[in-house]
Amino acid sequence: MKRINTNSKNEKIFNHAAPIYTEALKRSGFNQNFKFNKDKEENNKNQEDRKKRSRKITWFNPPFSYSVSTNVAKTFLSMIDRHFPKTNKLHKIFNRNTVKVSYSCMPNVNLTIQNHNKKLLQQHCNEKAPTETTCKITADRKKTAH
Repeated sequence: MKRINTNSKNEKIFNHAAPIYTEALKRSGFNQNFKFNKDKEENNKNQEDRKKRSRKITWFNPPFSYSVSTNVAKTFLSMIDRHFPKTNKLHKIFNRNTVKVSYSCMPNVNLTIQNHNKKLLQQHCNEKAPTETTCKITADRKKTAH
């Protein structure tokens, strides 16, 4: 009864299939009547509405650079395979299906430092009295530093 109930989506389908199962059971010597479980119908609706579980993926994002000739992604994934074989208890977390690699494009570090320094110098010039000499001196120092 449980199997026919779970396979039937609604009571109409259940009532259509139940006589076949009842007849087979009578021929085998069993005398049992089937009744549709309405709670199961509601449970089927809840299962359809339920949100699917999202995969737990860990991303490794090494910075991309043309100057690096090593295939970092390939090396990293081969290390995952080597250090977390199927016999390892952490294989469930660290394997090819749960760890993904994607190169990231990072801004130039030198440019980031220059922009930060420029921002600090601008704040420094604005805090002091806006005299032309102070800002001019810091700007001249900045030009000669390159």
